Amino acid sequence: MIREAPPGCPVEAGFDPLAPEYLADPIAVLEALPAGSRPLFYAPSLDYVVVLDHGLIDEIFRNPEVYSAANTLAGGSFERCVV
Repeated sequence: MIREAPPGCPVEAGFDPLAPEYLADPIAVLEALPAGSRPLFYAPSLDYVVVLDHGLIDEIFRNPEVYSAANTLAGGSFERCVV
């Protein structure tokens, strides 16, 4: 697990994808995030980096050896948060 935000990564401490507000209207919640938290941010409630940008999501899926959560679960760490 990450347990802290990668260097340079915005943190959204209040983000909760199971909160009633999010479940009722996820687009409104995501659009209300500060511009600096898009296209990605670290969510302490999940202990993961949340990626919102389709281009970055495509990059992640095409390069699992670089972006796999297994890298951190195996004791590794993020060097930095790249946007």
